[in-house]
Amino acid sequence: MPQNIYQTKNYFYFHYNNKNYILITYENNPLLLNQIYALHDFLINYGIPMHKIILNKDNNIITLINNKPYILLQILYENSIDYNPSQSKKITFQNLMPFINFIIPQNLITNKNSEFYLLARHNLSFLWAQKNDHLEYQINQNNNKYPLIKESFGYYIGLGETAISFINNNDIKNIMYCPSHKRINKAFSYFDLYNPLNLVIDSRVRDAAEYFKSLFFQNENIENQISNFLKKANLIKDEYIVFFARMLYPTYYFDIIENIIDGTAKEEELKKIIDKVNDYEKLLKNIYQNLKQNFNEVIRQKKQMETILLHMNDGILAFNMEGKIIHINPAAKKLLKLVDFST
Repeated sequence: MPQNIYQTKNYFYFHYNNKNYILITYENNPLLLNQIYALHDFLINYGIPMHKIILNKDNNIITLINNKPYILLQILYENSIDYNPSQSKKITFQNLMPFINFIIPQNLITNKNSEFYLLARHNLSFLWAQKNDHLEYQINQNNNKYPLIKESFGYYIGLGETAISFINNNDIKNIMYCPSHKRINKAFSYFDLYNPLNLVIDSRVRDAAEYFKSLFFQNENIENQISNFLKKANLIKDEYIVFFARMLYPTYYFDIIENIIDGTAKEEELKKIIDKVNDYEKLLKNIYQNLKQNFNEVIRQKKQMETILLHMNDGILAFNMEGKIIHINPAAKKLLKLVDFST
């Protein structure tokens, strides 16, 4: 029999056979469920930590209780009989690294028949433009109701448009995708981090940027953490660009105003964001300089490697994630009897 059964507004949790379980409500798009299940299964099989979705006796993901849809999760790591999800430990940046370093093959996300297509964030600038349009409509509908939003919204929507332009003007083509989270912040717990219902698929810099923004508005000095991440993450050129665009895009502000309009937050919460405008602009300038240095180092190393490969006697071919040749040195061309039309 299950032990220590607790109930809250959105979930039940209980202890059974030395394991903890949570029965949690699911109110998102039901079309995503099969792909969420497949992704969580895929990640578990490759050793990525994740709460396990338990199918019901009819082999379905959803169980209806009083006409409400629930999903049963077996909680990772937590075997204590007095476990409570609300008291789960808070994450650190290092907890994000297994997700950031796990690259999802392009063939699983690139076309509409791909296994995880619906979970992937394919066109960032388009998604942001949709978000901006939606928020502008919301604000116009409530124009005089929220004076602090009315006063500040123009600045932050401008930041959002700048981020979109930055993406579009740089012709982003090469992005590596990894399991990411819909939202992530300093308050995230282990329970949230390993919850498969929080997953999306996005660029390797998504979680990092959102986490750093969260730390900043909790008054933490994040420049050293960002610098260390940029040095150790082995990002490619387009990922540097997307990282800066994500730091530009004010999700921290937009999330709060949506909560205010929904009635789940007070307008005063915006003040701690608005009061740090100048500090955040300084941070963005410093990040930009840091990115330039890291990008220049990447270019230097790339040229150095190309010079080495050019003069090697062994034939070398390099392929991208889609199996296309992205580099072939003269020795390989000679071995394969390929004609070099570049000379």
